[in-house]
Amino acid sequence: GVEESTGRIERFLADGAIGSIALPEAQHVRYENNTWKALALGGEALASANVAVLMNGIAQPAALTITNKVFVWQLVKSTSNMEVGQYIAVVGGIASIAIVSLPSLTRALIRASGPIDGITAECEAASSAARSAGAYYNMCPPRGEADGGRDAAIDAATCLSILAEGWVDQFGLASNGGARYKYPIAAFFESAAYATAYYASGGSIIAPILGRLLAAIDTYTIRCNSEACR
Repeated sequence: GVEESTGRIERFLADGAIGSIALPEAQHVRYENNTWKALALGGEALASANVAVLMNGIAQPAALTITNKVFVWQLVKSTSNMEVGQYIAVVGGIASIAIVSLPSLTRALIRASGPIDGITAECEAASSAARSAGAYYNMCPPRGEADGGRDAAIDAATCLSILAEGWVDQFGLASNGGARYKYPIAAFFESAAYATAYYASGGSIIAPILGRLLAAIDTYTIRCNSEACR
């Protein structure tokens, strides 16, 4: 199925720990297993702490220092006589947030650049089924109807067309590339939120670690979605 990249390795390890044959394991199997949820949550929490220390504890202060020295200081000097000058220092913080969010964006873009499962073929098959539903059920009407199955054939063709159109509406974005940008954008702003928490907390590494931990708890215990992967 289509597996979100964040926490993917941790989920695979949890799959192996519970003896799964398939990797990735089906979502409904995962989320019905409390051991799997505990292992996945623990693994992602540990990995998130490491990422927070690297990106927010090390890379972000370095990025802030570099942007302040190279770029922001020049702006401060050029706007020293303007009222807006007192707000220029914030530019360095915003730039450092954007810089440490770029790796998540890049990783998600690379992940989304390849084929997305068999969604394109599935949508094409659904569209073809919708187009040929009337002809198919006219030639092969449902059995057991009094009038030769004409009304049942119409109903069956209508139901198949609605089902196929609903499938394309739900998953068709992936076939034309629209869904490819959903996760990269979300990944960028998620990382930006953690970096903002670090900056707003005055440089406390606890803030992004806690934010990532709460996100993992939400994913695996509060709003666990057994239908997140087809």
